[in-house]
Amino acid sequence: AAPALLAACAQRGGPSAAPAPSALSKPQGKLTIMSRADPYIHDLFKEQVKAFQAEHPHVQIEIDHQAQAAWLEKFKTMVASGAPLDSAFANDSNTVLFARDGLVENLEPYLARQKDFKESDFFEGSWFAMRYQGKRFGLPWDSGAYAVYYNMDLFDAAGVPYPDPKKRMTWDELLAIARRLTIDVNGRRPTESGFDPTRVKQYGFNTSTTWGVAHYVHSNGGELLTADGKVPVDQPPAIEAIQFLADLRSKHFVWQAPQFEPPQPIGFRNHNLAMDHNGAWQIGRFATDVKRVGVAPAPYKKVQTSSGHYSPLVMTRHSQNKDTCWAWMYFACLSETGQTILSDAGQMQPTRKSLTQRFLNAPGGKIEGKYRQVFVDELQNSNFRVAGDRMGTYWGGYPGWGPVLGPLLTPVWRGEKTAAQVAPELRRLTEQYLRTGEPPIISQ
Repeated sequence: AAPALLAACAQRGGPSAAPAPSALSKPQGKLTIMSRADPYIHDLFKEQVKAFQAEHPHVQIEIDHQAQAAWLEKFKTMVASGAPLDSAFANDSNTVLFARDGLVENLEPYLARQKDFKESDFFEGSWFAMRYQGKRFGLPWDSGAYAVYYNMDLFDAAGVPYPDPKKRMTWDELLAIARRLTIDVNGRRPTESGFDPTRVKQYGFNTSTTWGVAHYVHSNGGELLTADGKVPVDQPPAIEAIQFLADLRSKHFVWQAPQFEPPQPIGFRNHNLAMDHNGAWQIGRFATDVKRVGVAPAPYKKVQTSSGHYSPLVMTRHSQNKDTCWAWMYFACLSETGQTILSDAGQMQPTRKSLTQRFLNAPGGKIEGKYRQVFVDELQNSNFRVAGDRMGTYWGGYPGWGPVLGPLLTPVWRGEKTAAQVAPELRRLTEQYLRTGEPPIISQ
């Protein structure tokens, strides 16, 4: 019943129907907020709530923490039923969906009334995933720019020089390094006779199959989504980028392909991955999982692009205590105190410019400042790109394009089809998805 109820909510009022907030009142009363994912994040919410309540003792906050696999359905159910819920920690991929369906509050009026808020105090790159139809419906709570993390001990063991944090690798350089860092159970590398791709002990590289794909398309001079809503993935730059990623998996074997099931998950925690193209939200975790971590800018072919995203706190449209909810969200996401808690923990690359030096020299930080500088440089890069930036809406309003990218690219990742073979259908179905909002049915 939840989808029907949500549709009814949307019909009653989309993003343009939100009433303007009254003058901000003194924070008081009770809030119910939702956190998600792992205990690491739950603990950060507890820490922020404690700090907020020290400043506002007349506010009571209940944290409803949900596992990553369960939070979205719980959120939808609570919103559809009108259950008490004031704010939630959403994914970058949810904000525009919630805004379009009229489930969350337009925050522009609140930002306009916040006397100490100045646009110039914050990095512009922090807002892309928050905007729908030019308005912000969330405040950045975690994440930041993407970069290539690497396990320095694995580089040392293979006798491979560290990537330069000031120089962007080319695709060819990335591949060459990844080949030297990929090893099967018999100690052979992919370039050596007898290498067994079905029994890889350590992979050289990993990236995302959504925003990672977008980065490689952009860095090859291609476009993922045009200003008029076209998806030119059937053009040579996009085809070449997708095929390069596919070849990393099923030709060069340096990135795990779907058909090769490892005995344990591939990642820094299990010390079986040398390089991970990932986001700033992993700083705290990777610094714990790996003894020594280095960072390098994202690789490129033709254009030295960078990318990133932030995941937000959102305010539900049916919150009964919106002024106090706003005070909590502003504290948690945009205040120096709130961002310092997140930045020191390695959960957020600060969006406040005033906290850049603290981020670079984080108390007890195991990742050196010269490597943290990579994230700062990537966020401020003049060629910073995200899918949908030409159109003005993150991923065109359907972030990640999971219903299309997943089914159509899986056989490409497995080496069963080429990028050129699936590109026309990938374009047709994605444009259809963006136009209708209906996930396509794709036969396997």
